Amino acid sequence: MKLFMMIVAASALSVLAVEFPNLTDFNPSWESAKPGISYSTDLPTAAMLGNGSLGAVNAGDGNHKHFVLTRGDLWSCGDFTPGKDEKNIGPISFAEFAIGPGMYSVKSTDTLDLPTAMLVTEGGFGKGKVRLETYVASTDDLLIVSGVSDTDDFWAVHVTLHKEMSAFPREVKASPEGFYGRRFTLNLLPQGDPRGWVTNATAAVNALGAELTDFSTTDDWRATAWAKIRANKPFAFIVASDPYRRFTWEELAKIRAAHTAWWKEWWGRSRVALGDTELDRFYCGQVYLLGAGARKGKFPPGLYGIWVTTDRPKWHNDFHLNYNYVGIYYGCFAANRCEVAEPMPDPLLDYLPQAMRNAKERLQQIDTCRGRHYKNTRDYLDRRPDLANGIDDAALFPVSLGPWGTAPEGHDSLWSQISDGVFQCAVICTHWEYTLDRDYLKKVWPLLDKTANFFLAWCEKEPAGDGGYRYNVWDSHWEGSGLQKNSAPALGSVKHLFETLVEIAPVLREIGIDVPAAKLAAWKDLNEHLSDLPVGVYAIGGKPVKMLSGVENADGSANPSGGNALNLESVIPGEAFSFDVTGDFRTLATNAVNGNVALAGDKAWTGINQTPKLFATAIRAGYPARSVIDAFKTHQLKIMQKNFHIHDGVHGVEKIGAIEFIQSMLIQCDHGYVKVFPNWTGADAKFKNLRAKGGFLLSAEFKGGKVIHVSVTSEKGGCLRLVDPFGGKSVPPGWTRGQTRNSREPTLERDFQPDETGEL
Repeated sequence: MKLFMMIVAASALSVLAVEFPNLTDFNPSWESAKPGISYSTDLPTAAMLGNGSLGAVNAGDGNHKHFVLTRGDLWSCGDFTPGKDEKNIGPISFAEFAIGPGMYSVKSTDTLDLPTAMLVTEGGFGKGKVRLETYVASTDDLLIVSGVSDTDDFWAVHVTLHKEMSAFPREVKASPEGFYGRRFTLNLLPQGDPRGWVTNATAAVNALGAELTDFSTTDDWRATAWAKIRANKPFAFIVASDPYRRFTWEELAKIRAAHTAWWKEWWGRSRVALGDTELDRFYCGQVYLLGAGARKGKFPPGLYGIWVTTDRPKWHNDFHLNYNYVGIYYGCFAANRCEVAEPMPDPLLDYLPQAMRNAKERLQQIDTCRGRHYKNTRDYLDRRPDLANGIDDAALFPVSLGPWGTAPEGHDSLWSQISDGVFQCAVICTHWEYTLDRDYLKKVWPLLDKTANFFLAWCEKEPAGDGGYRYNVWDSHWEGSGLQKNSAPALGSVKHLFETLVEIAPVLREIGIDVPAAKLAAWKDLNEHLSDLPVGVYAIGGKPVKMLSGVENADGSANPSGGNALNLESVIPGEAFSFDVTGDFRTLATNAVNGNVALAGDKAWTGINQTPKLFATAIRAGYPARSVIDAFKTHQLKIMQKNFHIHDGVHGVEKIGAIEFIQSMLIQCDHGYVKVFPNWTGADAKFKNLRAKGGFLLSAEFKGGKVIHVSVTSEKGGCLRLVDPFGGKSVPPGWTRGQTRNSREPTLERDFQPDETGEL
């Protein structure tokens, strides 16, 4: 009998499958009086709410609760002189909205409810107990605090404007006709300078179910009122940008319904179940931050997204083009949330006229930046007399970009790095590949075109030993390292751009963009003859090991990048390779990860730039998934805060891009081929509606050591080439057999019509 029961139990366990996690299992909580760090020059550790435009950071103490209000588009316009804080360009902080229960204390708990993106406050608050629900509305720039108290009470309500930069004007008003605070920026450029602008932000308070009385203002830019709270009577405070907008309960109900519907749809875009609570928590937390911090139709997030709580954020909260700016988007495509990346090209398109002037007028100055001189850059420029007068009809971007055609650190802050524009173009190409969105392609075409023109002139044509030739890309591998031959990140991004241009040439013509035959021939020539990724030898454990290098060193040595994974940025965003490589190349790629670890030890996994870089590129390089997961847990998750931000004290929202390391274990795309569970541990796992290039949505389950199910939906139609997840034993009806180009794995292939589904 005992043996029989054991067999039955084992059988029951075998049919259990990993389930998609319940989001509420990951809801973080804080004591209301100890909400975490709410003000920071990088990102707070307190709960962060937002809709990609308006942000709110939880704050408060034992006497009151307040929210730090922030905006992604509240940028000041300075004189573009680095170091002059009062005159710098950059985003500034905004205001606080606070409620305080008179003389009584706050003894409540705040819980961030992930499914609804609401901060729920429960417990002692003033004379009684409350339940408050606070959210930033998804469809309107409103902060809404609604709730109920079990006791009559009298609460102070404040709007306080930030004043760190005292030169910026402010306005406060407190009366029944208008209860608000407004902060302005100044245009500090000379009169008539067309680059100037003025921005402002307003926090205007409305109340429903709580009467506001005793209005007043103070000299420290605070507007105050007192709110009468009635026992068991619902109330709401609405903070809006229009001081004269009024609300009704009916309107508030519609706003709330739209908000919850938006988040329900957001969470339903795709699902991942890893059977690992730590990884599931991380993944869901980053998807939350992505939805709160970046949206289609909104201002694109800078280094710290929309949550700028100081007038002096690090690096101006700029758009740092040599990875930080695009890092947040690394995982959004496979996660089936591509639209959040649609605003990404906007600052580059705004800056494009100046980028074209840079290519023509500043190219000969890239050997100097901030008082530093790079001899190797000067030497290269001197031996290229064809570049003496710059490059016509081309784009050259600085490292630091701002909105509306500006460069916070100056147009000449190039740091001898010419790949910043093409690095962004690589991600733009990825966006196109996942969506096949022709309207998006038409929008970004000027940027792709002018960047390609730059590299057609910049790349050095060198004779090859076989009588042919190759094109070399000289770039500053590190920011400010000076030009080096065939930097891996630059090569990967340039290759990605020109491969894409050749592929989309017919589409460009179909959407009305002329592609002259000579231009297409030049694209094909560079694409076909671009140098291979550099390979060299690096000593590991006293033995020479051949691996992918960071640059092409003259002595044949390899250049692993240690704590910055630059030698693997050809993988992301370059998309140079994934699973479809030969065994020899796979060895080179995995050795490159080992080279980083050998060079930097644990710092290879802890590097503050590594979070969205090394882990995903290591997975795609074929490094053992279990080793990557263990390193991520040991060196990254240990600094993840309750608010889900991996807080290293320096970096910001680009950390969200690390979700691609998880997605790359579940699905990868490689030059027209798709593979599910390409580098996985073997544990039970499943996913729903992860996106593959070509506009395909895939769902699959891995159970008992094998793939047991795959389903496919095609948005645009076309051929899906799927590496056979079942080992090539049979061909399902409607599918045909093929194989990948390099790894020679068997594939199942099928032509789909738009919106057609298929099962395997």
